[in-house]
Amino acid sequence: PIIQLLYGPAFESSVLVLRILAWNLPLYCLNGLLWRILVARGEQNLNVRVQVITTCTRLVSGYALILALGYFGAALATIANLLLHNCLLSLYIRSDGTQLHPLLLGWRFAATALITGLVMYPLIGQLELWLLAPLAALLYVSLTLFSKAFSRDDLDLFCRLIPPRVA
Repeated sequence: PIIQLLYGPAFESSVLVLRILAWNLPLYCLNGLLWRILVARGEQNLNVRVQVITTCTRLVSGYALILALGYFGAALATIANLLLHNCLLSLYIRSDGTQLHPLLLGWRFAATALITGLVMYPLIGQLELWLLAPLAALLYVSLTLFSKAFSRDDLDLFCRLIPPRVA
């Protein structure tokens, strides 16, 4: 509905590609965590190695898939290479026995996002976008706090980051 609203029916074919590219968001969030772990451990060389490897695979797979499937191939190549990038980073992180538990840490956020999506989806045709977006954000934040997705340490850190009020 958003694509039609903003660009008209001529762009309807872009919806599938955007659905595929939507997977970039969680993969990039995980990517941001993984490479920072390596850099924090002083293993920037491993991060660079992964970047060189996946740059080569991006060029080859991007060329092949775009040639074969057009913009659909570009979307597939993007997701596949980011997934490969994250897998390689994970392998390097775990090579010294470090345990990664992204599902244990993130399941509440994923469940909250799913519930928010399920609640908001029926409202898409009923409410205007300018009202729907802040309502979804409010619901997501409320559910995140209700599900205790943030640890006590996380909440304390947030409180320390907020500047005190001047009386």
